Amino acid sequence: MPEATAADTVVVACATPESSEKIVGILTDFGFSVVGPVDSARMALALAAQSPLTLAVVGSRLTGRRDGQTLARELMNTWGVPSVMVDADDEDAEWRAQDPLAARVRRALSDAAVTA
Repeated sequence: MPEATAADTVVVACATPESSEKIVGILTDFGFSVVGPVDSARMALALAAQSPLTLAVVGSRLTGRRDGQTLARELMNTWGVPSVMVDADDEDAEWRAQDPLAARVRRALSDAAVTA
């Protein structure tokens, strides 16, 4: 699998600290620059405003008022950042990342048995 480039910056948003730490470790090992992890949509959106993100890895459950799919839509609509959901089934959503970067993230997570 091709290594990530320095320009591949991913935010990780997940309510479960154990899952977040595992995902961050996997992505870092595969060469991605990772911001976060965060547990709320509010924090993920704040990071998106401050960092040039290329992708978000999002859990369906987050703390706060917004769920993961709402965050994914907001990241796409506001910042043009697509998302990979680690525990959602909505394959056709407009926010779902389909590019080669997303494929590398999905492969990294699937190799480590994290559902993406």
